[in-house]
Amino acid sequence: MKKAFCFAVILSLLVGIFFSGCQKVTDDVLTPSPVERNDVNELAKKGKGGDIRVPADYTTIQEAVDAAVSGEVIAVSPGTYVEQVSIIDKDIHLVGAEGAIIEAPSSMSVSVSNYYAIIYVNQANVTFSGFKVDGKGLGNSHYRFVGVFYYNAGGRIDRCEVIDVRDTPFSGRQHGLAIYAYNNEEGIQEIFITNNKVTDFQKNGITINGNWPHDYYSANPAIATYSNIKAHVNNNEVTGAGPSDVIAQNCIQFGRGASGEIKNNVIKYSAYTGEGWAATGILGYYPYTVMVQRNNVYDCDPPVYFSASPSCKIINNEFISVDLSEADPWGVLISGTDNIVTNNTFTDFYVGVYIGSSYYGDTYNTKAVTNRFYNVDYPVIESDVGLVDGTKERATKIYND
Repeated sequence: MKKAFCFAVILSLLVGIFFSGCQKVTDDVLTPSPVERNDVNELAKKGKGGDIRVPADYTTIQEAVDAAVSGEVIAVSPGTYVEQVSIIDKDIHLVGAEGAIIEAPSSMSVSVSNYYAIIYVNQANVTFSGFKVDGKGLGNSHYRFVGVFYYNAGGRIDRCEVIDVRDTPFSGRQHGLAIYAYNNEEGIQEIFITNNKVTDFQKNGITINGNWPHDYYSANPAIATYSNIKAHVNNNEVTGAGPSDVIAQNCIQFGRGASGEIKNNVIKYSAYTGEGWAATGILGYYPYTVMVQRNNVYDCDPPVYFSASPSCKIINNEFISVDLSEADPWGVLISGTDNIVTNNTFTDFYVGVYIGSSYYGDTYNTKAVTNRFYNVDYPVIESDVGLVDGTKERATKIYND
């Protein structure tokens, strides 16, 4: 076995996670933002037609935000804007025309939540669309560096490109999140993260965290039983750094009771070649009823890692290991209750599906059903450590050369 890939070892190490081509399928379940998305994008063309225009009405984006009231559209013309943008308690639409770039300044201010965020949204429902957000690799002097941060906020992040939210050089410090949505308050925040491109991050590409009060050190911690944040992470392309012994990256993470869906994404190049840790394509760390569907996940080891997860579904995904320098990659690792792994395709893995119990709780009624395995040494394995009860494998197709 390549690593001691039992849940007790890897999940205990994953505690350090920041405190915490392919054809895309059109998703027909997304709901529109408060202003229809197409209408908002029309307003942003060439920076014309919004309630407030940048730079025609205001030189900086922050000045426009300060002048705006809830419901208004800020349309930003093409150009490079070197600034942090903070949106607090205003339900606005900030929309960039093609070529609108927001760059991190060399000296940044910390937010009230103690993060250095290029775009910061708090206590608001905001549409943020059409921008390139460039972190310029400035994480060294801005620990807890984030590209776009929705803190106790909802709305939509759409058609954006987020790059270089990292240290220079790329390092093992546990920060550098390209897109981060976090709610630690009562009531549900809902966010749509759609049609974005995320590259050159340090720790995580897209992160969704709730406030489930898990206890890392409890001998028998409970799995999440509620969610205060629901995210729709659909039609994005998230690209990690590839095989690395520097840091264990996660392209997409749902943690601490986060719920929702991860659909129709292209996720690639996330693998850790050092000892004891695991990078992931999709990490569920105490997730809550998450649907993972119709994603194409390439060269991630493992593609999916869900721990202590209730009622999660991993359906109709394609998992392929092509160019990993890491030997013997694993596919889906999962623990928790009432989960299902079905109708997925696995190509070139050492282990296809691992159903296990762990330090984080026993596993009940978790099934691997009607998956297809191509060149997989061990299609389905159940852990012999801890309690794994009521699991089932049937009608599984195995195709080995």
